[in-house]
This record gives sequence, C-alpha cells and structure tokens, in this order.
Amino acid sequence: MCADKVPSYEELFDGWWPYWIPDDRKEKMTKKFEPQIRNSLCYSPDAPVIQRKQSHYVFIYGAHKKGFAASRVLDLKPYFVCNGLTQESTFQLYQTPTASRALALVSTTNPEYDSRVQGELYNVPTSLLLKLDHDMANRVEYFRQKRLITCLSPCQGTSIVAWMYIGVWWHWRERMKGMVKSQKFKRKKFPAYSYQSFTKNFKKNH
Repeated sequence: MCADKVPSYEELFDGWWPYWIPDDRKEKMTKKFEPQIRNSLCYSPDAPVIQRKQSHYVFIYGAHKKGFAASRVLDLKPYFVCNGLTQESTFQLYQTPTASRALALVSTTNPEYDSRVQGELYNVPTSLLLKLDHDMANRVEYFRQKRLITCLSPCQGTSIVAWMYIGVWWHWRERMKGMVKSQKFKRKKFPAYSYQSFTKNFKKNH
C-alpha cells in the first residue's frame, strides 16, 4: 500500500506533465492515464523529475541479480555495466536462506553494521527504474537512495553514483523472522574491504 496520501487531480495535472505540453492536452492525457499515473506516483513520487533523464544507474544486490528468481521477471541483463561494491562500510545485509529476498540496512551508529555490499551495476531506462520501484515497493519496504559505488570488473578503478534500494527499518523490524545475515567475504588483495554478498549457496557456505 502506498505510504503517502493519494495525490489530488490538480497535483497530477500540474506535476506530472512537462511544462511545454499545452494545458488542454494535459487535461485529456491526465484523464486518460490517471490510474497509471497514480500507481506510478505511489512508489515513484519523483517520477516527473527522473523522467527528465533517459537512463539511470542502479545498484542491484538482491534477487534481481543475474541468475536469481526476480531476474526472470525484470530482465536487466542488457543494461549490465559492471560488478561493484558500496563505498560505504556501514551496511548489514540479510537474506532468506532460499535466496528469494535480500535486505540491506544501513546505520552509522550500530557497530555491527560494518560491511560493504557486493552487487551489480546497471544503467537502466527510466521506464525500467519505475518498474523496479514498484517491484521493490519503494518508500514502503525500501527507500531508493543514491550511493557511491566502487566499480569492479570489467571497469575497475572508477566510482559511480547510483540508485540503491535500502531497507526501511520500521517496516522490516517486525518482519525479519526467518532472515539471516548474508555471508561475509574478504578480498585477497584488499583485506580491509570486507563485504557481504547475496548468494544462493548460503547453507553450503555456512
């Protein structure tokens, strides 16, 4: 269910369409597509802003990664850029043992939140980002926020600011039963760069 109040018709009319569209056409299109617009604004209230760009970088660390269940629902493979790690080491990554769901929580005060998160960086069309918002229940179960991502293969040595879906603590605090901490790894060349990764063979690795 959407977290905020339902936008009024006037808010849809004034905020959704680009300024250069004539008012009479705005009115016709708002009436025609009002249900779709409301559904999009529920999880993507910044849609009018992000639609000004054709594509966006997004960091995927959970079930939408290549080879996992959700990747068959939303095919991100054509937009893959590289593997990566969050530059911040203030995360704790949880998952279901069956690898059906992942949850990254962040804290700057909890000493247990001491890991980077490993994932995949994509450059997706805006329309696909909006679908991800819906699939991830943005602003209800997760917050889509910008984070600095350190690129690994095949574009190692660069950093990119990308959207990342971070768990909403007050939503998940009573719903984490059955979730476990994801496995922590250490990079051989850079031991200080410990990170957690969402993995299918969780039981095998533990």
